Amino acid sequence: MMGLIYLLLIFSFSSFGQAIPQVNVLKNPESLEDFKHEIKGCPENSECDQIMGHMFTQWNKLIEKIRTDKSTKSMQLLEQYRKKYGIPVEFYTNHKTKNVFGPALYNSSCKHHNPKEGEKIFRGISFMKGTTDKVAIIWRDQAQHEIPLEKNIFLQELKIYYPGSIITYRIPLLDQPLYVENKNIFILKEEDGFYYLLKITPQGQWNIIPINFSRLSYFENKKSEVKCPIVEKASDIFETHFCKSVWDDTTKQNVIYRSEMGCVISN
Repeated sequence: MMGLIYLLLIFSFSSFGQAIPQVNVLKNPESLEDFKHEIKGCPENSECDQIMGHMFTQWNKLIEKIRTDKSTKSMQLLEQYRKKYGIPVEFYTNHKTKNVFGPALYNSSCKHHNPKEGEKIFRGISFMKGTTDKVAIIWRDQAQHEIPLEKNIFLQELKIYYPGSIITYRIPLLDQPLYVENKNIFILKEEDGFYYLLKITPQGQWNIIPINFSRLSYFENKKSEVKCPIVEKASDIFETHFCKSVWDDTTKQNVIYRSEMGCVISN
């Protein structure tokens, strides 16, 4: 995009009332990111303010640094960042939260999220440190906020059917466990070609940990689609659900999990 000149056409008026066009040169965009959104750093096609734009910019700078440095301390840097600022996490929400904790918002592609009358459901992104049973811990505008999950943030619920117990986890939209261990789930995350593992405990505590790349294919090969052992109706926000089996590295056998989806997108 280098070398392009952006022109602003301004009209002044002569003493006879005639419009005289004037051309002023505008500043060139500095990077491709400047073309995505009117606010630098904000995701393309999102409703997003300058605070979120700055947070996304800082996050992208961190990812670029650890992706190119390839340091052995990359996961430590990422975990330190999560502890202080959180990581970008997607969830469903409503437009009212724009005035509560200001997530970046997108329109949902699910038909039932866009009723002709009544409240719409949006996809939202905020920088989240983790959750408890009742709140999401979010960082914004140099402060930590504990946002009630009920009626504000709809994370994806994941149920794992362990022998003798069922444990429910709250995880980012579209994420799935790579494997489980000691009843903690491990999710493979990717940012611009950089991969990391997000560990989530039953209590909602999050940690970023190193990846053992030699075992990735082993865990992936252990996954399979299965019939759900218990028939349950999906929630109002999540229209459908599915079940899969995943490797439990503690018991050395597969366990079944049930995950929800906002809707089935047809081509």
